[in-house]
Amino acid sequence: MCEALKELMKDEIDKERQEAAQIATQDTILENIKSLMHNLNFSAEQAMAALNIPVPNRSGYISRL
Repeated sequence: MCEALKELMKDEIDKERQEAAQIATQDTILENIKSLMHNLNFSAEQAMAALNIPVPNRSGYISRL
């Protein structure tokens, strides 16, 4: 029983680490978008195109700007 609990906890920790890494990546991308908009006077769409952000993902970043 103790091994099963350890495995369950390990899986949960791994999942949380993956989620945290994904959030950090999204935050970095958002900062890059903002930098392009500010430094090069790009629109949000131009900045995301320059960063090769897939079109289906762009609305999520626009909502966070």
